[in-house]
Amino acid sequence: MRSAMKKNLVFFMFLVTIVSFIDVTVNYSQIAGGLDETTRTDLGGRNYIVGTVFDPAGMPTTARIRIRLASLTSREVVSATDEYGKFIFSGLAAGSYTVNIDDDKNYQAMTQEVVIQNPRNAPAETYTVSFRLIPKSTSQGKASIINSEWAGVPQKAVDHYNEGIRLSQKGDIKGAVLELQAAVDKYPKFTAAVTELGVQQLKIGDLVAADKSFARALELSPNSFEATINRGIGQFRQKLYPDAEISLQSALKIKKDSAIAHFYLGRTMMAVNKLDDAEKELENARISSKDSYAEVHRMLTQLYIQQADYVKARKELETYMAANPKAADIDHLQTVLKQLETASAKTQATPKP
Repeated sequence: MRSAMKKNLVFFMFLVTIVSFIDVTVNYSQIAGGLDETTRTDLGGRNYIVGTVFDPAGMPTTARIRIRLASLTSREVVSATDEYGKFIFSGLAAGSYTVNIDDDKNYQAMTQEVVIQNPRNAPAETYTVSFRLIPKSTSQGKASIINSEWAGVPQKAVDHYNEGIRLSQKGDIKGAVLELQAAVDKYPKFTAAVTELGVQQLKIGDLVAADKSFARALELSPNSFEATINRGIGQFRQKLYPDAEISLQSALKIKKDSAIAHFYLGRTMMAVNKLDDAEKELENARISSKDSYAEVHRMLTQLYIQQADYVKARKELETYMAANPKAADIDHLQTVLKQLETASAKTQATPKP
């Protein structure tokens, strides 16, 4: 009976979007009541703007960055990022808003516009934004030194790096690769540029070139979390699972609470059929992300299907669909959920031997 049920669910292959770490943006759908650290605007609505701020190296910033929400028709509201680089504005009515990071001594000012069109009586919606901090130059034209890795970097290399980041944010990934390569050519020891070049190469699917970039970055900075985690993700995508496991374990030695490292290590363990280890790592990813990374539940669904535990699989899929009701394959997921409901009902009705 269990074998037959499992075969009926074999087609449930999850097409989880593979993205590099720097582009992981948590998508909080149906956020109402689900998060504690929000900045209430009391602007007459029920909607949310949720964002993440990344540092120049592409990691969620640990610095407290001031975030200013402005609107032509409402007062300004000021908040700040938390220890994970996240911020949340709640209680927003329909209208046009700008989310601002104001100019400071280290980073350029940045602005994004968010237009909320949700009618007053409609269910709450969540709008997501992300920022990548760009180091600014001093009035003398020299790069501001953000950390020791930037010491001695020529201004032309910094300019190419910043342009690469700008192009990446606009979606011109090939252009970003060219600019970042130019930055590396100007200064081969520019660790941030070498790492970022690898990240952008991952995004266009040039996995071999990306691995070479990350290997070079690790030669320059052996304890670089950014290069280590992204190399592990790239190795996973190449199906080099033993290498991926080593890299992801190394990333966790550097940052033990990294949700993305636990997540990809869990996926790696699934790929080699170490399901107990995979479950442990995916649970660690859920805990480390404060249950804000919906894809964890999707992976757990697949894991429990492989274990023929359809009750748990159904619960995880329901959780995923509640968190991501606009998933691209939502119709397919609805079909799978019905199959899981049938399979779990049969499982519960079958007496244990």
